[in-house]
Amino acid sequence: LAQQWPASIPAVLTMRRIIGSPLPYVGPDNRKGAREAVEHLLRLGHRRIAFIGGDGDMTTQHERVDGWRDALNSWGIPIDDALIIETAPTRAGGREAIERALAMAAPPTAVACYNDIVAMGATRALTAHGVAPGRDVAVVGFDDIAEAEHNAPPLTTVNANTREMGKRCAESLLGLIRREDPAGLSFAGVARLVVRESCGAGRQDRRAS
Repeated sequence: LAQQWPASIPAVLTMRRIIGSPLPYVGPDNRKGAREAVEHLLRLGHRRIAFIGGDGDMTTQHERVDGWRDALNSWGIPIDDALIIETAPTRAGGREAIERALAMAAPPTAVACYNDIVAMGATRALTAHGVAPGRDVAVVGFDDIAEAEHNAPPLTTVNANTREMGKRCAESLLGLIRREDPAGLSFAGVARLVVRESCGAGRQDRRAS
């Protein structure tokens, strides 16, 4: 639909890029945000870091997985594609991903999640298995939704700056109404890591493996 959208009707893609669409995109820099999150886990001593959740057909998931890859490559950590666990981007998907991760011969010590909803499902699944999120397995989300700071434990996550995205969307729409070139109206915003308890930052018993 986005590829065939009539030029006479101003529209902007938000939060999710569609390859081949002429419409301007406004959203966070998913790749850089995910890379920052994974590099944070690497600095905490983790070396076996999974990326969990998300639909492999979605550009957002690809961009965030690319950020995971970028971080591991920059630290010289071999890429293990078995650590990319695709599931629905839901709490149930997070629970499913953790079940699969814990069943591995060498389970990950940290998980970077597609979004906060997946991360919430992941923390609950870990707790159900007697594995403490933040102490035994680090968990990082993405989006910094309102529930993130109230999760048990509070989620370390990437803030997508939705207020700024809303402002930029409005500006891009106004640009389209003024018949400006759509190619110049896209915007990838800075995604900022918000450190809370689920990553275990500050603990002295980090495991490196």
